[in-house]
This record gives sequence, C-alpha cells and structure tokens, in this order.
Amino acid sequence: LLALNSAAGRTFHDLSRYSIFPWVISDYKSSKLDLKSKEVFRDLSKPVGALDAKRLEYFQERLKSMHDMENPFLYGTHYSAPGYVLYYLLRSMPEHMLCLQNGRFDAPDRMFHSMEHCFSSVNINPADVKELIPQFFDTEAGFDFLINARCLQLGNTQNGERVHDVILPPWARSPRDFIKKNRKALESASCTQDLPKWIDLVFGCNSRGENAKEASNLFHRMSYMGSADLEKMDSDQERHQTELQATEFGIVPDQLFASAHPSRNDNLDIANGVLVETKCETSELPSDVAERTDSTSKLITDTELPDFASKNAMIEKRVVKSADEMRSQMKKSDPNASRKIEKSCYQQTAKFESLVSSDVNILKQQQLYLSKVGLQSSSLNKELIGQLGDTNKLLVAKSSFTSTEQKDFFRREESSKGEHSKSADYNKSS
Repeated sequence: LLALNSAAGRTFHDLSRYSIFPWVISDYKSSKLDLKSKEVFRDLSKPVGALDAKRLEYFQERLKSMHDMENPFLYGTHYSAPGYVLYYLLRSMPEHMLCLQNGRFDAPDRMFHSMEHCFSSVNINPADVKELIPQFFDTEAGFDFLINARCLQLGNTQNGERVHDVILPPWARSPRDFIKKNRKALESASCTQDLPKWIDLVFGCNSRGENAKEASNLFHRMSYMGSADLEKMDSDQERHQTELQATEFGIVPDQLFASAHPSRNDNLDIANGVLVETKCETSELPSDVAERTDSTSKLITDTELPDFASKNAMIEKRVVKSADEMRSQMKKSDPNASRKIEKSCYQQTAKFESLVSSDVNILKQQQLYLSKVGLQSSSLNKELIGQLGDTNKLLVAKSSFTSTEQKDFFRREESSKGEHSKSADYNKSS
C-alpha cells in the first residue's frame, strides 16, 4: 500500500497529498476482536461514503438533483485532506493544527478523541468520508498520535468528557496493542481477499469517470484537477486559486491501473522473474501510460533476454576482448601509440557503460510499466532491485583499464593541449 501511495504521488511530506490507508475494522465495541469473523471487517468493495445504505441514498438523491450541472458529484468532501490528516495527528503535531485553525484548537466535539465515535461519524455523517493514515498500522513508528504526551489542553465535550488520550476500543489493551491488532487485521486473509477492490476505488479503474459514478465513488470536480487542467486556465491568479481550493478540499491520487487489480492468489504470467504477457490492451490505459508500453509490454522470453547479471558479463567480456585486440593491433603498427591505445580503451569503456546504462533504463521502464498495469510480483521487484544494485557495482569495479591510468591520460592530454584546453570541443570530449 505504501508503494502504491508513492507511485500515485502521495507522500508523508505533503499534507494535501498524504498517504491513504483504508478503514479495515468495523467493530470498536466488542471486548474481543475475532478476525475470523467477516462481520468484524469493513466492506472494502465500497467507498466510505457508501458504507451506510441510508446515507448513500441521500447522496444519490442529491446527485439526481444536479442533472442541470456540468459536473455533478456524489460527495462534497474528500477521503484525504490536510484537515483530516491533522485531525488524526493532533496530539503529535499540534503546531500544524494551530496553524491551520488560526492559532486555536478545534471545538472539542470535533476532535479525534474516540475510535468508536470516529468510525460512527464516517458511517453516518454526510460531511465525513475520510479514510485512515499509515500510522494506524505501523507497529514500528510508535503511538504518540494516540496519547496526549504533551498534556495539551484540548477542552471538554458537550457531555463533559475531557478530551485527552484517544479512547480505544475494549479489545485493545494499550495503544501499542491497538496498532498491532489493526495491522494484523490488515494482513489477515479476509482483508487480503477484498483489498484489491479498495485499490480499484482509490488508485485504479473505479477512481474516476463513469466507473467511479457506477461504483458510488464520484467526488467534486475540484478533487480531479491536474496540471493539464491548470494549463488551460487564462490567468495565473485563477490557476493559483483553483490549486489552493483543490489542495484544501482533497485530491484524488493519480490513477495507476486501467483494469481491475488482481488478487494475491491470481496466477500472473510471470516466468523466471520476467513479464511474458500483459493483461490489458494499450488502448485501455491512460494516454500517459500507454505511450510508455510499446517497448516494455511485448512478449519476452528468457531466450531473448538472459538474466541481467549474465548479460552484463557478456558485454564486459566483449568489450575487454575488443580492447585487448585493439592494443595488440596498434602496437604492431605503431610501437609508440600508448596514448592512442589508452584513448581507445577509454572510448570502449564509455561504450560499455552506455550499454549497461541502457539496460538499466529498460529495466526501470519495465518496472514502471509493471507497477502501472498491476502485474508486478514481489519476487520480480526484488530481482530487479538486486540486478540494478549489481549494475552499480559493476560500473565502479569493472573497466578495461584502471582509474589511475585514466587520470594519467587526461593529465597528458591537458599538458599537450596548452591554451586550447579550455575550448568548448575539448571540454565536451573530456
């Protein structure tokens, strides 16, 4: 999920594009959490706004009343916005909330003070359709966002209840235990089975357009604003205001998948870590993705493309052999041609580095394409990363002559050029 967020332009360093995680558990009242029961889990095939049938009916009636509008919408608020992120992180980042609220905390009744109350709100409140953030599942990052370690004066609710530490469900013994069980629910078989449907809603084929409307996942047009829309606007002021509104309202992540995301149990056509068949046509992909598929989505077999380390070794042997042959030939024709030999060897080494760099770019394009169409496996990902790491080592450690010889060659070249060494052509060749 973190990888998908990153690929879709979400980050921990921008509150308006913060990483998104789903509500997974729906039971915040029981004293024991039974992860074998389906009733414990939230329906991941529906967006938060459609979890309650009665509230969804209200949204749909409102959508029908907008028939004369150019861009009707189902939800007037978004599932991720700076205000929602700071709502969760109030206790660990109070200074950001004070900045957002003009130097004051929000009303106590609107603060994050109870998990049960929060989930109830996202189920029945027409203005609340927010999802969760990664901190609810990160067992290593700590739980400071759940406890009032700074003893902030957050006030009392209308029932007289003091807003202090977040009130956890009865099945959680402590904040640490709550995060641990939340993570366990996220990694459970039941959640794993349904998670691709949620990915389709947030990052995939049901995140925008007619598919989003059919999936009851249509937001205000402002949340779909992109760079292309901003460029069409006449003035810088209009662009700035629109971008500011979109940032405050919430922005839909970039679409990563053009077809339904496969489940973990689906049999993907992966052989020896190499993609051998694609699951979607180029015409089904967004235009910015389709342009990059021609060189990466063709049928590839291990006979056409050996494993990357072997291919690098073959290239290296070919270059070294070529350099040795050149040395031998030049010494026979001109015994005093050491400078020419070194220069030729340097050119061969540069050629080798160029070949390896080209292979690295191809692998990166392949990896990008795999992540775009949803056909990437963890084993393939690890193999690609390992191969790229080996390539970097190869560029440093392997060449047809040493770095000391390179420095000597350039030093002699500089002294022989004299005043002309600063010319544009020489600098370019260097």
